[in-house]
Amino acid sequence: LQDVEVLWGLPIDGPPVIGIDTSHSVEEWRNLCWELIGFYPAMSDFDGQRLKLGCLARVLDTELTPDASDVQCRQRARVYLLLLLGGHLLADKSGNKVPLLYMPLLRDLETVGQYSWGSAILATLYRSLCSATSPSRSAIAGPLVLLQVHFLQIQRVKL
Repeated sequence: LQDVEVLWGLPIDGPPVIGIDTSHSVEEWRNLCWELIGFYPAMSDFDGQRLKLGCLARVLDTELTPDASDVQCRQRARVYLLLLLGGHLLADKSGNKVPLLYMPLLRDLETVGQYSWGSAILATLYRSLCSATSPSRSAIAGPLVLLQVHFLQIQRVKL
């Protein structure tokens, strides 16, 4: 856990990162997207309670104007955070979707850094490793770079 904190600079103390009421309809998620990230994703960009990363990446194709409002800058920051969460830190096997359950945690950007993101990432790695042991599984997801770093540390100690 301390490796996650040191290597990635993510907090391991604070409120836990947990899913927040994912029983919303797609229309409710679209409205939350409008509020928090500034656009309505197309219906085809949703896969159940997940959002395709491609629609988020397309937002970044246009630069913010120099006179962008504080609201627009915060919306853009949330887009970046969702891309990081779904594409790297808490990635699933799809490799191209982010669970929307993280979106309400990004509402207040002043407090988002207080959550225990490091614990959530380590838990995701452990869950992925447990799932990978099933004979019916043929793929693994999650923050596997942590596993690589761990093995490099073991190799260094042996030398």
